[in-house]
Amino acid sequence: MRSLKGSTTAENLLTAFRDKTFDQLRYTNFANVATEERYIQINKLFNQMARAVNEHAKVMARFLLCSGYKSEEICSLLQRPIYVSNTIANLETAAKNEINNATIIYPAYSKIAFDERYMEVSVLLSMIVRADDNFGRICSNDAMMLTNGTFFTKSEPKKWICNRCGFIYNGYTAPDLCPLCNMPQGYYQVQCE
Repeated sequence: MRSLKGSTTAENLLTAFRDKTFDQLRYTNFANVATEERYIQINKLFNQMARAVNEHAKVMARFLLCSGYKSEEICSLLQRPIYVSNTIANLETAAKNEINNATIIYPAYSKIAFDERYMEVSVLLSMIVRADDNFGRICSNDAMMLTNGTFFTKSEPKKWICNRCGFIYNGYTAPDLCPLCNMPQGYYQVQCE
C-alpha cells in the first residue's frame, strides 16, 4: 500500500485511533460501574467493547506506522474527561457513540479512503462500521430492557445462568438471589443455547 502521509485518510485514522483509545478507557470505566451495580452481564459487554475498540485502534496504528508515522505522533492523546454515570446512562452513552460511529463517522472516513484509493483502509473502516453498529444496538437494547424491567424477566421460560457459580435456573425471571452462591440477580444472564 502506498504511504498515507499527507492524506485526509491519514488524518481520519489518527482521529479514529485517538477516539478508539479514549473509548477503551471509557468502556473500561463503564464496566467497573456495572460491576459496582452488580450487572455482571453488562460488565462483560463493556469489557468486550473495550477489547474490541483496542483491536480497532491497533489495526489503525499498523496502517499509520507502515506509512512512516512515529508512535509518538499516533499516540498523542488529547486529554478528555471521562464522564461515568449509572449503568443505564452508560449504556445509552455507549449506544449513541457506537451508532454515531457506525452511521456517520466511519462511513464518511471509509468513503474518503475509497476516494483517495486506499482500498485496504476503506475496507477496514467498513468492517468497523459493522462491529460498532452491533455494539450500538446491543447497548441500546440492554438500556431499554433495564429501564422497562425486562432485562431479568422474559415472556417465556428461559435457562438463566449465574455468572459466578454456573448454577442454572429455569423460569420466566432470574432469581433474586442465586440459590447456590447467594449472589444477587445481576449475576444472572440468559444462557445461550
